[in-house]
Formats: sequence, C-alpha cells, structure tokens
Amino acid sequence: MHVSGHINGYPARILVDSGASTSFINANFALKYNLHIHLASLDTVQMANGHCQKPLGYLQGTITAQAFKCPVYLTAMDLTDAYDVILRDAWCTQYKACLDYATRSIRVQTSNRKYTLRTNLTNPSTNPLMSATQLIKSLHNEEDQVFLAIIKPLSGDSAPTLPPNPNLNPDQRLLNLLDEYKDVFAPLTGLPPERDVSHMIPLTDPNIKPP
Repeated sequence: MHVSGHINGYPARILVDSGASTSFINANFALKYNLHIHLASLDTVQMANGHCQKPLGYLQGTITAQAFKCPVYLTAMDLTDAYDVILRDAWCTQYKACLDYATRSIRVQTSNRKYTLRTNLTNPSTNPLMSATQLIKSLHNEEDQVFLAIIKPLSGDSAPTLPPNPNLNPDQRLLNLLDEYKDVFAPLTGLPPERDVSHMIPLTDPNIKPP
C-alpha cells in the first residue's frame, strides 16, 4: 500500500511493504533533489525479482506523510520509478503499522499519538478520457505518473476483438435522421470539382494574424 508524502521536504511516492527486509530510496529521486547519499560498503541486497544489487550508499532523512513525521534510514538503490521510497517490515513494527485495505488507509502510532494515513488510490473512473487541461496539470504534478502508450493492432487472424461498447453506439434517432436524408448528404468520395470562378480573399499583409 502506498501513500504520498515528503522526504526531507520533497514530494515522494512512498510504498509501505511489510515483505521488504530493507528500507530503500530510489537513487534517481535522491539525485533529482540533490539529497546527500553517504557512500558506504553495504551488503548486497536481493530484490523482489530475485536479482542481487549492490547498494549505492545510504541516506538519513525525515519522512512526512500528512500529519505523521519520523526519521528514517534508507538504502540508496537503482529502483523502478514507480516508487521513490520503500519502507520495510521493521518500520511497520516500530510504528505499529496496520494496513487496512477496506478503507485504503494505514494506521501508525508513535509513543504518544496515533495517525491514520490515507492512500492516494482512487476508484477507477467510468470515463477513462481526460482533457488536455487535465493532462497538463498531471504533467506538472510531481506525484502523478504519466505514461505514453502507442496501441497498434496485431497482424494476422490472432488479433483479439473487443466486445462491443454500448456507450460508443450511435443514438438510434441519429441513425434514423441520417437514413431519412441520405440522398441529400451523400458520402463524399473526393474533393469538390474545380469551378470556372474562384474566389479569393486577399490580405493586406499575409504576415499579420487575424484578431
């Protein structure tokens, strides 16, 4: 489960992983915000994919997540850019973390106070489209992940077919209207023919943009 927070004042995507034996910070994140990595010879770490990596060093910093704040010791690694920080099992034990998937929240506590951290997960939208303005806002929001995907059809008979989407079917009233005036609005087969008289609108200065 993950939450949005800050590391030394910089916005970060934080994953709370009860199965991790080490707390990590993404080396690219540390480089981006010029966070000081202490160079040290640390033991090789086995990652979730089974590969072993040599840590680049460690960072001692402060995590702030909503009203919660705590010091952390993070091992710097080359991680996937999906998360900036991974908090390990010992961190969960230290702060008595309880991951509540029903409410999408994480309850933690210090010696004198309890906190409930809300995840930044949202229910999937019924309309997966977004406007250009929304995209621009996401690009400027460092906590959002933006990807570009190019979808191409598969060649051959093995190409999958999608089930019909009722939301994309045209309204029957529109189909009836088009059928009624199909002799008026014949489908275009090319450009209109050339005419004997052509009409032009000359501009006083072609380099001047219209108001």
